[in-house]
Amino acid sequence: MAKRKNPGVTGLVIGAIVVGIVVGIIIVNPGYSPSMNVEVDAKDMAYNHAEGAVAPVNRAKVSHILISYKTAKSPVPGLKDKNRTEEQARKLAEEIWAKYREAKEADRDEVWKKLQAQYNEDKVPHSEYTITPEVNPVPEVREVGLTTAVGAARITMPPGKSGYHVVRRVE
Repeated sequence: MAKRKNPGVTGLVIGAIVVGIVVGIIIVNPGYSPSMNVEVDAKDMAYNHAEGAVAPVNRAKVSHILISYKTAKSPVPGLKDKNRTEEQARKLAEEIWAKYREAKEADRDEVWKKLQAQYNEDKVPHSEYTITPEVNPVPEVREVGLTTAVGAARITMPPGKSGYHVVRRVE
């Protein structure tokens, strides 16, 4: 009858190998420490259309910032950059969204007004208006406005005929 090896010795050898690997990593890279709590700056976050989304409501008060581009179906007369491409318009809309998103809750109203004054290309720059499933001439704004949480902002995806709208739900 063949003699079985002691299973305790095998476990001891495997444990020694693992310890040797860990010690080797520490010796080669002494400054290494695994990061458990990674903090991401809001400016580094890509736009997420699902963030701030809620189930559709029947009534919402919204405000928006329109960013148009030269090849939009109906570019606005107030287009601030006559050579802006659709890609550039989307990037600008995402930058506006990020600036609003990173603002402190208490400062968001003021930040939104400043963003509107600086970027909005709509003829009525500071308007707030009520929308319902039946009321709003821009279908993309209606869809986003009725599915955005109060206080959140989202971007119309795809853009409307005049460009991208950064829509903020007020109530």
